Amino acid sequence: KVPKRQSQPFSHSFNSEALSTFKISNSPSLTENDLIKTVYIRNEPHTVIEAINRQLGHVAYHVGQIVLIAKMLLNENWETLSIPKGKSKELNMGKFLKK
Repeated sequence: KVPKRQSQPFSHSFNSEALSTFKISNSPSLTENDLIKTVYIRNEPHTVIEAINRQLGHVAYHVGQIVLIAKMLLNENWETLSIPKGKSKELNMGKFLKK
């Protein structure tokens, strides 16, 4: 049996190393000038917009890992999260031929 993990408080920051000053829910929205400021991730300079893009890619990568594990665990009981394989043409016919 896998031990239950202690729940951690949810953090609204993008990345504590790089964007600790840009908390989404605790501060005003980022300004245009904020987006060109330099932040450091693992001692490498990034503009804030680059850091945000990096973080989005990082999260997407982990979502893919979670989906892969879920598919492996559920096997034939897995229900696709998008258009099932081989069903694109059928979906498009129904969507684009409507008048």
